[in-house]
Amino acid sequence: MILRLDMARAKTSPFVLSNTVMLTANGATGTATIDLGSYVDVSSKTGIAIHSVDCVFQNWDSANNKIDPPDDLTAASDAFWVSGQVFDQTRDTLQLANDNSLVGSATLEYDGFYITSYANDVYPDSYPTPGRLSISPQLTLVARTQTNGGAAFDTGQNMYVTFRITAELVKLSEKDWMGIAIQGQALNS
Repeated sequence: MILRLDMARAKTSPFVLSNTVMLTANGATGTATIDLGSYVDVSSKTGIAIHSVDCVFQNWDSANNKIDPPDDLTAASDAFWVSGQVFDQTRDTLQLANDNSLVGSATLEYDGFYITSYANDVYPDSYPTPGRLSISPQLTLVARTQTNGGAAFDTGQNMYVTFRITAELVKLSEKDWMGIAIQGQALNS
């Protein structure tokens, strides 16, 4: 769908939505949702304009209740990567960037020698006015991590991926609402 600058009128100031996915094992995929049902309204043609998606990656040591450096995730300080994606349709695994329901994504790589990188997936994802428009009743958050060589997480170590989404409520015209609804329906078929 082609976005026009006059497509949406702001009903609120920007606000932040957030939720966290916890990964407890190497190779595990985790999901969570952010409920938008109280924001999106068919009768008033209210949707949500997403302005940015940011991810925060944290290695949590549950035994000591503290955030640990990345090298403590595995006993041997193995290299690993962790990815997070936000969708405005239901997904349960990471998807390629050509998935039209993909709202934002991020990947963090750790090389095993105290160097981290996000070179292959720069974040945060930011959208110009009017933002990434959605009328979906929820956002789906998906995260996955993998260590090189398949090493297990060290005892008590968990990877947390926190998604912080800056958005605002917008009023859409009936024509624009229908265009977004038809596009969303096409994604589900």
